[in-house]
Amino acid sequence: MIYTIYTRPLCGYCDAAKELMKECNISFNEISIDHDQDARKMLKDMNCKTVPQIFDGELHIGGYSDLRSFLIK
Repeated sequence: MIYTIYTRPLCGYCDAAKELMKECNISFNEISIDHDQDARKMLKDMNCKTVPQIFDGELHIGGYSDLRSFLIK
């Protein structure tokens, strides 16, 4: 399964989440909400107010802290 991470430029938590996924050998697709209005609307409709927002397929994991808890049990 390939994860999806919604990000913005110059976001320290986005960078940390991507680095954590690389360390765990997890493949991911990155989508910048600055360049994808549909993604921005989807996150807004889900009431997500921050980035990163990370998904494992359809499963919404959440942000960086949530990802860390999800991966490091």
